[in-house]
Amino acid sequence: MGRLPPTMIPVRLCLVVSALCLGSALGGRVSGCQGYKDCSQQRGENCYKNMCLNATEAMQIAFDIDKPCKSESDCPEACMTGRLTPAVCGPYLRILRLPGATHAPECESKADCGGEGEECIVRPQGNECTTPEKFMEEEFAIGTECKSNADCPEACYTAHDNPTCGPYLSRMNPDNPVWDDNTMG
Repeated sequence: MGRLPPTMIPVRLCLVVSALCLGSALGGRVSGCQGYKDCSQQRGENCYKNMCLNATEAMQIAFDIDKPCKSESDCPEACMTGRLTPAVCGPYLRILRLPGATHAPECESKADCGGEGEECIVRPQGNECTTPEKFMEEEFAIGTECKSNADCPEACYTAHDNPTCGPYLSRMNPDNPVWDDNTMG
């Protein structure tokens, strides 16, 4: 390979520096995590789709939380019509089908919630104002070490070097079927 012309050296140097700065600015989010311990616990991150994300970021990617919808086809999983006003996208919860104690809804929309980072989220016991982080911990035991799906409320990410619990990564909505590439056992 020959020498670069003098006019190309600054361009190539600029590209290399830009790539290094971008990788440094994004930290572990680019490198591909292999489990809970690969991510920043201080920032409340978990390994989701091979990226270190906090619960809000993961729920936005997986479920389009807080996106207005009119029907199931508007969402990756569920449109909370009849449960939230206005209806917004959110996750299917298999536990909603199981009988258990319920309470009157605390909220019907995000506007009813006053806490920092709170969303009005459909829960098995009734709508509640809660943060995505608390929701993901309580409903999916996100970040809990596991060996199989039997150890988790939903899924064990056994494809990771350090398997942990989390939500199913398949899109369960029959109107929007998409299989996520983050393999689970």
